[in-house]
Amino acid sequence: MNFYDRYVELCSQKGEKPTPVAIKLGLSSSSATNWKNGKIPRPGALAKIAGYFGVTVGYLLGDQATNKTAEVTPTSPAPDYNLTPQEQAVILRFRSCPSLQAAVIKLLDAPESPDELIPVYVAAKSDDEQPHRVEYLTKEEVERIKNAKPVDFDF
Repeated sequence: MNFYDRYVELCSQKGEKPTPVAIKLGLSSSSATNWKNGKIPRPGALAKIAGYFGVTVGYLLGDQATNKTAEVTPTSPAPDYNLTPQEQAVILRFRSCPSLQAAVIKLLDAPESPDELIPVYVAAKSDDEQPHRVEYLTKEEVERIKNAKPVDFDF
């Protein structure tokens, strides 16, 4: 079952229609139409929808036959772990983005000594050519960033 079919089924079980539910969740009125045409919601929207219906993100995406299946696939975290919809959305995003995976793994492998460089996660901007990454900064550089005003940086 695809996302839209599952979404319509869940709406029907609650006695609601797809577009009003999307609007109730703070999504655009055209969301349901986009989903009907095959688009998949972004991870944050998936988390909201899963939370609203009390199901896992994997179940919404049709990866699980029932909401209680513990099978883990590249697109669905295991519901056994009692993950919140937001945590599931983070895992889905992590699994779908190799540059994010590399940055997080590099961050986890970083030295923990305070005398050494400090690993800092840098998210990719939508117009940025560089992927998610980890950069190593000195304590002074980190302090400068912590104390900076937004106008001190070119966003």
